[in-house]
Amino acid sequence: MRRSALVFLGIASPLLLVSLWLGAAAPFVVLAVAFPVGLMALGAARGGAGRRRPKLVAAVLIALLVILEVSFVAMLNLRGRLEEAAWPLGFPLASWILLVGVGLLPLLLIPAAYATLFRGQGLSAEDLARVREAGRRQARGGG
Repeated sequence: MRRSALVFLGIASPLLLVSLWLGAAAPFVVLAVAFPVGLMALGAARGGAGRRRPKLVAAVLIALLVILEVSFVAMLNLRGRLEEAAWPLGFPLASWILLVGVGLLPLLLIPAAYATLFRGQGLSAEDLARVREAGRRQARGGG
């Protein structure tokens, strides 16, 4: 996963600049949304989660990528058509897409995936007891 993330980031960086320079909104949005997910994939591979549970990491990152891409492309397609689109509860449809697709769903998905994938990397009860004891010794001046 690390190699594919590095390849994607290496290819996406100049393509982002070119699409921005050419004024191509759709390719820029697609690449700009995928870029942070590529960085997350690189971080997950570096943190060790990609080696322990590579299929779960890939599934979460793909789900996140699909949610974000669909949300941003849908908002991009709604520009200039606010009057035509539905206004649920008084908000434009693009606002609902932003709130749910870019805000709420990733906010639920990412912490749940993090808690699942990195469960064993925190402090154990024994580690915490050793840290507290070292703090007590330090406070007493015992170094």
